[in-house]
Amino acid sequence: MIGRWLIDLPKPLNGAELRFLRLEMDFSQSRLGAIIGSTEQSVRRWEKARNLPIQGPADRILRALYNEYIGGDGSLRHMVDRLAELDRVKHPKAELRWAKADWKLAGGRKPSHRATR
Repeated sequence: MIGRWLIDLPKPLNGAELRFLRLEMDFSQSRLGAIIGSTEQSVRRWEKARNLPIQGPADRILRALYNEYIGGDGSLRHMVDRLAELDRVKHPKAELRWAKADWKLAGGRKPSHRATR
């Protein structure tokens, strides 16, 4: 399998290899960009520069996604999709202050345990 061979290579993936793996997984440039924390334009630039290496997290995330695509249980894909979804959610601002050995929201309420983690 070509994809398995590509992700096992001990060198950074290049734009042509990224495109091959993206199409194998049936991702649009926009969708892949969102999943790896980048933009559609970045994915397009990487693919256009076919022989230049893709450095850093994008390369590693793409390898992990493809590895799961060909034989995983879907948990990594679910986690990465959820993180991409959270990037699109508008988060309310919370102003915290230290008061008497405990954190408090600026309005005087104590944050829930979920807010402090």
